[in-house]
Amino acid sequence: MTTIDELGRRAAEAARADAAALAATRVESGLDRLRLGDAPAVGMPRTSRDPRRWVMLGTAMAVAAAAIIALVINANEGESHRVIPGATSTQVTTASTPVASTGAPDTTELTTPTAPAVTVPSDAIAVVYLALPPGYPATPIASVAAPADPTQMPLVAMSDSWIVAVDTVASTATLINRYSPGDPPQQITLAAGLVGTSIAAGPGDVLYGMVQGNGTDMWLDAIALSGDRAGQVVASAAVSAVAFVEAPAGVLGHGPDGIIDRRTGELLLGYVDVDGKPTSLGRAAHDLTAVSGSVAGDVNVHDPDGAHDWHLAIRSDPASPGASTTESTPAPSSHGGAVVWTDLQSSTSTEPVVAVLAADGTGQWYSLADGWQVAASDIDGTILMRRTGNTVELARLDPPQRIDFLNQPAAPHQRVEYAVTLPTTLTSAPPCTIDNLAVAPTTEGAMGTTYGVLSVRNKGGQPCQVEGAPNVALLDDAGNVVQSTDPALLADTSAPPVVLEPDSWATSVLGPIAGNVCGGNQSSQFRVSIGGGDSTIPYEVGRPLDPQQCDPSNRQAAAPGALAVQPFAAVQPNTDGASPFDSLHVTLDAPAAVRAGDVLRYDVVMTAPDSEQSLDSRTCPVYSETLGTANGQFLLNCTSGNGVVVIGIGESVRFHVELPIPANATPGATTLTWTPIEPIGAPITATVTISTTI
Repeated sequence: MTTIDELGRRAAEAARADAAALAATRVESGLDRLRLGDAPAVGMPRTSRDPRRWVMLGTAMAVAAAAIIALVINANEGESHRVIPGATSTQVTTASTPVASTGAPDTTELTTPTAPAVTVPSDAIAVVYLALPPGYPATPIASVAAPADPTQMPLVAMSDSWIVAVDTVASTATLINRYSPGDPPQQITLAAGLVGTSIAAGPGDVLYGMVQGNGTDMWLDAIALSGDRAGQVVASAAVSAVAFVEAPAGVLGHGPDGIIDRRTGELLLGYVDVDGKPTSLGRAAHDLTAVSGSVAGDVNVHDPDGAHDWHLAIRSDPASPGASTTESTPAPSSHGGAVVWTDLQSSTSTEPVVAVLAADGTGQWYSLADGWQVAASDIDGTILMRRTGNTVELARLDPPQRIDFLNQPAAPHQRVEYAVTLPTTLTSAPPCTIDNLAVAPTTEGAMGTTYGVLSVRNKGGQPCQVEGAPNVALLDDAGNVVQSTDPALLADTSAPPVVLEPDSWATSVLGPIAGNVCGGNQSSQFRVSIGGGDSTIPYEVGRPLDPQQCDPSNRQAAAPGALAVQPFAAVQPNTDGASPFDSLHVTLDAPAAVRAGDVLRYDVVMTAPDSEQSLDSRTCPVYSETLGTANGQFLLNCTSGNGVVVIGIGESVRFHVELPIPANATPGATTLTWTPIEPIGAPITATVTISTTI
């Protein structure tokens, strides 16, 4: 007996054959109306995908509907973008004539001698068919083998660790190290054959993709990419076949609690680890919404996790088919930004363009030339791809990082990472009190043992001295003493005092305080007594890094309760530490001129040309800046947001910097100098003219 499923399969095959015949006849006018007349002109660039995604419904009427859908979709997929050079900026005359105010935002007109005026709001990030934006300067960072079918492209996703490319025909996943894409890629054979147009990856080594079941079944599977179950399904959830059989590319994304349908925000499957256990994203999901404006082509992109919206204006040729369909679906990207990609229509061309939207509310449109298309975009970044013969090249397209000026004056030697005893001519000074000192206990590990180190800094305005072994105690959560100074264990009591100038440091070694494997004496507070006063601060030591790996039978025995605390000693400069500026390319983007009495606002641009670099609380530099008699010394704003700035290979970050210029500054061309002091780096210069008028 012939089943409904069999009828459906036959109908689908017949529909695909009919669609192929229609496409072969190149009936352009009819297909253009079908393809562009009513459908949105935005989405992932059209590429052929696996025909296994067809799902047959359970009634004869549904079978017929499926055949019609097959006819339309396959006709669309048989077409690729026709890119014909459009109007260039040299052919465009900017009238810059404000439109009469009617209560709407200010607008400007863009005209050519033969084309009608195009009106865009002055506050919009606009793209206009009369003047195509510049091509995005994509730089390939890696490549994967192209699918055997020349009409196929891989499914791509970016995770917190990998760029994942899935060949749906071969059922393989290629993993490229996102931090070092030049490393040899890893390949995983997938037990589940993925279908559809979208995948997602992370957190952790987990891939999420659609799998076709029997009949009307469709599932969202979580597949481990590492561990004992690599390539295997570790979690799964049923999804609506009707909703996902022909879903647009990029439909899967990261939500607060799991993988979501970006169109609706619906949670499809909670996050899991490689063993299928629930896990969390660990950061904001950065979900976006788009609302069309009252004028065709106006789109407001809203970021609920940010403090701004992006107002886009997309102006296709009004005479071209589909010109009025400029709805756009935004996708989140790295650094709190987003991307929007669409086709810009003219009477003679279809130009793929992409808006790269920065977290500060600014944005820039680019053309996607040379065969590049958006492959994937999510909170970890945006990936472009293009096919070149038997390979698919991958490139990154990430919104820029622009970080506002941090008005925090800073001085060297204030952080324990750069602790040093400053030179002094004094041989003695009044004893330091606890109120004079900043107390910074740290730990060091060697051969399975954790050693304690106490560093103190003179935070006062006058010199003082520390002498002998400090009286310290390690306390548990209840305030009970776990370990403390034992004078009988002192190896040397004749050490000279250490004179501390302001911002000068001294150090004392506390000796072994715990095992660094699975515990030891469990303490959470540190107390030091100096000059008759006490200071108690948080100080967790002896606690397992991973309690699940250290059951009670494996715990290292508690260390002795008596500490062999050594007398204070001078801190010598560390000449062996590498500076992040050894691997960063730094430039200044400054205005040509500044008026005396104004504030000079410029950007320090840092690029990582060869390897990823990060700046955090330890390496974020104290810097100096000078322009003539104007000078300042501040801490760079590296610790906003999640507390670290990551600069990927080939990426740049812009730090906004300010410097007040005295009203009596000498006019003329002057050298602006920006110098990282701690950690040290080479001075960077630019020429800025100080003027009495601008």
